[in-house]
Amino acid sequence: MQYLIHNRAEAANIFNYFYSQIKENSIYSLEFEELKRSKTYRQVKYIWAVFKVVSDYLVDLGNDDFEPETVKDWFYERLGLVEQLTGPDGKVFNRHKVSISSMNVLQASDFISRVLILIDNDEVLKNCVLPPCLRYCWTLHVTSRQIDYAFKAKLPEKSPEYLAHQAGLSCIRCGRHGVQVHHVKEGAALGKKNDDWFTIPVCPDCHVPYLHSSAGEPKFLQEIAPVINNLEIEAFCRLAYIRWLKKY
Repeated sequence: MQYLIHNRAEAANIFNYFYSQIKENSIYSLEFEELKRSKTYRQVKYIWAVFKVVSDYLVDLGNDDFEPETVKDWFYERLGLVEQLTGPDGKVFNRHKVSISSMNVLQASDFISRVLILIDNDEVLKNCVLPPCLRYCWTLHVTSRQIDYAFKAKLPEKSPEYLAHQAGLSCIRCGRHGVQVHHVKEGAALGKKNDDWFTIPVCPDCHVPYLHSSAGEPKFLQEIAPVINNLEIEAFCRLAYIRWLKKY
């Protein structure tokens, strides 16, 4: 028989069962293997959705050969996931160091983050508009440990570089470029702005009509909650800043 143990309670039940059998003079041979979690279907869907958006963008620019599969190979090359080997015939060929099909959940999450960072910083892709649900799909696998670290980290009050980065992103609500940087008001003292890391990119069409409407910021934050996978807004902003600080 084979058991998959997902948590401590399951482990206790299984070992209690074996203990009861051993007391009845049954003999078992036990082997333990740590199973890596495979990437989720949702991650694969997001990865290929990003490739499709980039492919359509490049085709519109006249690069007709860039189907999603070609975009994938291009990203592999740009991210250093391709290595050159010499075959037995002496000819050099390229090999993927890792493929989407072989990635576990953590590798897939890191790959998504690196692809999004490349899109943000690549001159060719600077006008490529990703829907917000794709732009912020890095929030899919944020761990409680990362959130704890983000709240313990001392973040600067002012960061003009980060504000400039935010201004170059697309709107967190609709995905349009040409954004304004909105300092989240939640938790701020009366008449005082929150720190520069506590900001979100919002286009003019969404900024005043929505954030400065009668419903105000709470309604806006409620609307974008699915985009950031229901992370609390301060946690999201802290994580986004730390991600920028480490990766950019």
